[in-house]
Amino acid sequence: MTHVLVADGHSFLRVGMKLYLNYSLEDMTVGTVDNDEETFRYLENHEVDVVILDVALPNSGGLQTLKQIRQKFPMLPVLMLSVNPEHDYAMRAFKAGAAGCLSIDLDVKELIVAIQTVTVGRKYVSAHLAERLAGEVFGDRNSPHERLSDREYEIFRLLANGRTPTKIAEDLNLSPKTVDTHRRNILEKMQLKTNSDLIRYAMKHKLVD
Repeated sequence: MTHVLVADGHSFLRVGMKLYLNYSLEDMTVGTVDNDEETFRYLENHEVDVVILDVALPNSGGLQTLKQIRQKFPMLPVLMLSVNPEHDYAMRAFKAGAAGCLSIDLDVKELIVAIQTVTVGRKYVSAHLAERLAGEVFGDRNSPHERLSDREYEIFRLLANGRTPTKIAEDLNLSPKTVDTHRRNILEKMQLKTNSDLIRYAMKHKLVD
């Protein structure tokens, strides 16, 4: 019996994924949570084989939660789930210890293959994502957004997708002052002047969802 935990802030994704997996495989049980605190409570009280983790998980965010899972449960494979995993998040996720990266519009068969792959200790990378990652490794890694820390990059993408600093602070459980400090650091590191410049940069480099 494989026990999967789906940690995602979107209720329709949690419910849909649970229904898909339970319908497709009889030997699979699926638990669901919607934020980082519930994730760790669940992991402390259940034997879990795989975590499917939303990169935009409420409170800490997906990358920070991934790093904490790797510290507390180093042998537990984590599949990162994103609207679009074929951007810089994938590389950052793998560096942080992810076992694989998935898109929310993936076919259920691909999801099952990914789960089966990581439960035996292997990494899961789709053919298309493998090609993109190869480009990241052998291509230009000196783009301005590469200078950002993981937290800065997370806030950068939220800003680029039109999220207000107040909403970002609420979603990531940060103070508005902390978010504003990150925003100013992001603009400085990327040599941009305004949020509009940031949005144009993200659109040009296809870093928005």
